[in-house]
Amino acid sequence: MRDTDAEDVMPMTSSVAQSNFENLATNDINDPMAGTSNYLVPERLTFHASYANEFFGDNTTRITLRAFASEGQPQSYVMGSDDQEGFGRFGRHLLYVPTGPTDPNVQFAPTFDQTAFFNWVDAEGLGSGLQERNAHHGRWSNRIDMRFDQEFPAFIGDTKGRVFLKIYNVGNLIDDEWGRVNDAKFFSVQVVNSSVDAGTGQYIFESFSEDTISEVLENRSLYEIRLGIEIDF
Repeated sequence: MRDTDAEDVMPMTSSVAQSNFENLATNDINDPMAGTSNYLVPERLTFHASYANEFFGDNTTRITLRAFASEGQPQSYVMGSDDQEGFGRFGRHLLYVPTGPTDPNVQFAPTFDQTAFFNWVDAEGLGSGLQERNAHHGRWSNRIDMRFDQEFPAFIGDTKGRVFLKIYNVGNLIDDEWGRVNDAKFFSVQVVNSSVDAGTGQYIFESFSEDTISEVLENRSLYEIRLGIEIDF
């Protein structure tokens, strides 16, 4: 089992300066603080087992299993940032969760669905106040791979051949709900469109879009079977 803790100030998510600048979730663009690294995988468990025997002469039969379970990388919930952290492709101001409908720091526009928002807050287990950068993680992933090898004489001197069968993601082969590989979304997840009241300094919550940190990596979540022959010279 691997347990990791890592922090950074600027995650460097892109290859150009503008995107690197815009893709940081923060509440103080002039003095960003160190926070949980975008690339942190907090916990990962790996398993490897192999059994070999010679059932047919000196030809090795081998079965190998490899598996892992891994917590998803972290990501941040944010809200609109045009009046707060400057212009960017997406909002990057860390989400403020009000204490309730009467929170003095927030004005709720008539277009804002308070019921849906607070139900989502409860479902996500968010506390009130300004959320921390990368405080939430993608769902756990798990995968099991299996390989079967059978040696055979290739009838050319001492040359050996091998028939192999590889099954990637055995769980997904058994049930399409199993073996899913998840991760956090690439950009910070904006759930609230917001602005700031220039007179009072209050957040103005204008609209809410329910979203989640996690996404399923579909191509990596599918099973794959390979059958082949190898000849060792």
